[in-house]
Amino acid sequence: MLNENNEVVYSHEPDDVVLTILKTFENGLQALQEIPQLEQKLMPHLFKSNQKMELKVPIKPASMPETPAPEDKKKLPDENAWVYKEYQRLQSKIYECIDPLEQYIETFKVYKDEYKLDP
Repeated sequence: MLNENNEVVYSHEPDDVVLTILKTFENGLQALQEIPQLEQKLMPHLFKSNQKMELKVPIKPASMPETPAPEDKKKLPDENAWVYKEYQRLQSKIYECIDPLEQYIETFKVYKDEYKLDP
């Protein structure tokens, strides 16, 4: 589409598209956390309390968890580190995909004089 300066621009900013995809990833993880345990519904006589129990699912840490030293046997590595790594990998791959979009917009610069015509 053309902006007010008669330049070709995208109707949505590429960065907004990236943020929307990453938000969808996070919303998917959040939706998994809200799935109730099936056993509690199928066999209520085995569960004494009426407290709802959800599935144990991976969560995305706010930052990359630190890996404990190999000699420290009391600490275990964070089980959700892989989710953070995959989130970062997804983000970098999406940004790689939007890089050519700027080059594509540049191809329309040769027509800028035609865009300024007022029919």
